[in-house]
Amino acid sequence: RGYRIELGEIEARLHEQPEVREAAVGVQEGVNGKHLVGYLVAADALIKPTERLERIKQRLRTELPEYMVPLHWLWLERMPLNANGKLDRKALPALEIGQLQSQDYQAPRTELEQTLANIWAEVLKVEKVGAQDNFFEL
Repeated sequence: RGYRIELGEIEARLHEQPEVREAAVGVQEGVNGKHLVGYLVAADALIKPTERLERIKQRLRTELPEYMVPLHWLWLERMPLNANGKLDRKALPALEIGQLQSQDYQAPRTELEQTLANIWAEVLKVEKVGAQDNFFEL
């Protein structure tokens, strides 16, 4: 999108979040170009992942420009490490970005919602769009 993105700055902000024990950010190619992916290890397993993530994203949006907030997120049990005990970025799992949707997918309920969801899915080149999905995050 023409912006200079410092992955280290995003990771530093993620490490400041109380819900996060470990964090990494990667860039992945999708059908609509490159996307930031946030990889997180939770500090507290008692909080629901969706609640944790919403808190984190809200704080990041106040601290970073919108284009530096990852669009896609993945919770991991632990970060992959190389033989030296450092983060192995090449071993971070790849996501099928064009196939992602909200974890809390809610099917469209009305004919109008279904029509709009179909239009958004076609335009954004994603498999399906839920009634509550944020199209900025698809």
